[in-house]
Amino acid sequence: MDWTKAAMEEAGIFIVLGHLVKLPIEANLQSFINTSGEIVLYRRKIKPTLVERSITGEEGILNADIDLRNRDFAMNLIDVVGHYSRPDLLSLNVNPEAAKH
Repeated sequence: MDWTKAAMEEAGIFIVLGHLVKLPIEANLQSFINTSGEIVLYRRKIKPTLVERSITGEEGILNADIDLRNRDFAMNLIDVVGHYSRPDLLSLNVNPEAAKH
């Protein structure tokens, strides 16, 4: 976990990390790591997420190469099914004529 905290501090991002711990008993845990690399909340989860359920039972380490220089671009795309992706709910319309009182 130390290298994860150091990476979050270096990148200056806040993450919520779900992970499975098998010793001494199997438990789904969730860590909230702030931009300073500190764990601000650590809790046991009742139910794992879909991704966590898909790899349960397999042992190994998941590695990914992430270019942190692109994080601003990724953060702009984060709301893929929310209000920002709905032009009928979020739009900017300009009426050049003055409105009546």
